[in-house]
Amino acid sequence: MSENARTAESKLRASANFPSPPAVAQQIIALARDPQADISQVAAAIGRDPAMAAKLLRVANSALYSRQRKSTNLRQALIALGLQGATTLALASPCSARIGA
Repeated sequence: MSENARTAESKLRASANFPSPPAVAQQIIALARDPQADISQVAAAIGRDPAMAAKLLRVANSALYSRQRKSTNLRQALIALGLQGATTLALASPCSARIGA
């Protein structure tokens, strides 16, 4: 095992009590794992967190995802970003903020 791997492992063991993600993030995680979940369910879950919703709309309307029309609602933003990309973006901030990253 490399020195970096040992260091990372020791830090993880020292941080045994990771905080739980917020309720909205937990619901999004559950929906991401559910193969039967659809975009409207994910949009409804994300819509419960205004900051998360605003971030997704901002990214979906950015130059990186430039399209002919702007995304004006979460469903359109989810379609532009893709379900996996949107889920990753939605969960990145709350989870990293909670663990102090």
